[in-house]
Amino acid sequence: MYSKLTAAVDAGNPPDISLWAPLALAAEKPETRLLLPVDDVINEIGRDDFFEPSIKVGTLEGKAYQLSLWCEPYLWHIRKDILEKKGIQVKTPLSWIDAKEIAEKVNDPANDFYGLGITLGMNEDTTNQWNSLWWSFGGQYYTSKRASGVTLKSSATRNAVEYLVDAYKRKLIPPDAVEWDSAGNNKCYMGGRGMMVMNPASIMYSLSKDNPDLFNKTLLVYPPIVFGGTNGFVIYKTCKYPDLAKDLLVYILSDKKSYTERFIKPSWGYCCPIFKSVAEELKKIPYWEPFANAAEFTYGSYPFNEPCMALDEAGPKYIIVKMLQKIILEGQDIDAAIDWAHNEYVSIFRKYYGD
Repeated sequence: MYSKLTAAVDAGNPPDISLWAPLALAAEKPETRLLLPVDDVINEIGRDDFFEPSIKVGTLEGKAYQLSLWCEPYLWHIRKDILEKKGIQVKTPLSWIDAKEIAEKVNDPANDFYGLGITLGMNEDTTNQWNSLWWSFGGQYYTSKRASGVTLKSSATRNAVEYLVDAYKRKLIPPDAVEWDSAGNNKCYMGGRGMMVMNPASIMYSLSKDNPDLFNKTLLVYPPIVFGGTNGFVIYKTCKYPDLAKDLLVYILSDKKSYTERFIKPSWGYCCPIFKSVAEELKKIPYWEPFANAAEFTYGSYPFNEPCMALDEAGPKYIIVKMLQKIILEGQDIDAAIDWAHNEYVSIFRKYYGD
């Protein structure tokens, strides 16, 4: 569906409204912008009740072009029973440094049990987990949208790479993690091989159905900076009745109780609220408390969290994953691999924004 929508946008023949839009493609360039601003919709619903990242994710030149519906935070999933057995206390939010220290205390590779179930395979979860780690170390993809603004070559990048390489060499991360697909870390945790993983709520949903014992033994904790996509509605300029379209969106999101009961809660945390008031109510429910807290700090791209065609192109090319595998599997020098990845991003940014 997404590929069909992208093709329709690229051809200038989009629908009236869509959910999960190719936002950067449809809105980033003013001369080819196909979207209508929805600030009036946000204001009517109540701008002050939206978490800031949920508005920023669709904002360009001071105007919002997306009405966010949910965010999808990646949280630490941790074996609570082993924490209790070892007498380990967990801080919230849980930093990557502290997570590694916990992993060291419980790691038992001889018995196929690993402290960090972090994927290093050729899949999107590797990049997503990298983002959370890297951002917490001060990393960011760019400081300005141009080739010279790319900032992958940095001390933050080297520190994040060293963190993962060290963890892999010491077998805190399972040796087969370099071969995992996007479900690999899920299988690691649900199969009892991992002390902790970072993932959206799909693991908890599966455990609730297939392994309620492990579900009850799982502690959910958010990291300092949370990676997670934010999806929402957009209205296209080709819409014949834009006022009716806006009224529809106001109708859908104005009833916060219905939004909570019919949309958010049935998702098991896969869809987290973009409203502060809804999050505050969900914090009163033990299962939902970490998701509701994480929603405020969930970013698709930190710190700007704005549409970016260069990042949209770079992500599916798995440049970050290839960088890590050049080091881990091919034995390439860390700085050389970082230089390669940096230059790949520079080339893509130059394509869209110039030098």
